Amino acid sequence: MTAKTEIHTEIQVDVVLTDREKLQCSKEMMAAMNAISDAQDDIKDYITQKKEEIEGYQETIGTTKAKYNSEAVESIKLELAMKIVSALNSISQIDDDIRAYQTEKKAEIAKYEAVVNLNRSKLNRGKDTRKVQCMLTKDFKAQIKTYARVDTGEIVRTAPLSEDDLQITLPVD
Repeated sequence: MTAKTEIHTEIQVDVVLTDREKLQCSKEMMAAMNAISDAQDDIKDYITQKKEEIEGYQETIGTTKAKYNSEAVESIKLELAMKIVSALNSISQIDDDIRAYQTEKKAEIAKYEAVVNLNRSKLNRGKDTRKVQCMLTKDFKAQIKTYARVDTGEIVRTAPLSEDDLQITLPVD
């Protein structure tokens, strides 16, 4: 049986990066690193602001507790206790807001870290994995299949024919 050639739509292959592509990778990596730093600074600033709000509520709780302990009238004690409960609720809400903000920013940071890692990997390897159009040639005599890039003719992969590759398609009447 002779060799059979057919078009194979696309396969993943490593492609050597051009200097221009390497520069683009480094720019994307640096932009992502700057975005990570900005997000980390945003978290610190947000937490600082929220801690100041908490300190204000804690101060209110402290002065209200002192008034409560020195007060003899029950109705005023109840009013003071409710003021403390309100301040504690506000502190709890601020803590929830901080956690939600941190979660949101950490997800943002994770996306930028993925960009950094992807581009770092490309620059370290000097290659990128891409889908390219290839011509698949099956050599039944040699029992191998060869993938060659359509655009350059470069052979990018050679493998033994699998059992599926060796099956002959019968014509249907």
